Amino acid sequence: MASATSPLPLLPLYIPRSPLLSGSLAEDFTATLIAQGICNPLPTLSFSPAPAPSPRIRAPKATSKSTNKPLPTLPIPPRQIISLLDFLEKMDNDVTKEAQRVRENVKEARAEVRAYKDERERLWAGVAERKERERTETKGPDDEFWLNA
Repeated sequence: MASATSPLPLLPLYIPRSPLLSGSLAEDFTATLIAQGICNPLPTLSFSPAPAPSPRIRAPKATSKSTNKPLPTLPIPPRQIISLLDFLEKMDNDVTKEAQRVRENVKEARAEVRAYKDERERLWAGVAERKERERTETKGPDDEFWLNA
């Protein structure tokens, strides 16, 4: 019996084009590293739900040898280090701004909820006051009002 498989949704991830990174600093830095031969272009990643691994598949055993990567033949120029530090600082500033914006939105939401609760309390106080007034002003069957009628 053949089962029909539906295409799984893919989420593309391209780090240099992250919306949290402002400006073209990320692209400049990546282009410089690629031009110098220090790193390869980052691949575009796609994420989709993965099937659960089979219980027969086991993780490979860790080897006791540690693999050391050889250092680059040329040291990284100070200009690239400064560019990287500027890039990281800009990312940090962007994250800080986003966190501050979220804090402000939470404060605003709390103020709105507080105002709503205050309004509801005033409304219920008015209803309770009206009911109490109706109860005290309503003439009962043995009230003096009926003696004059």
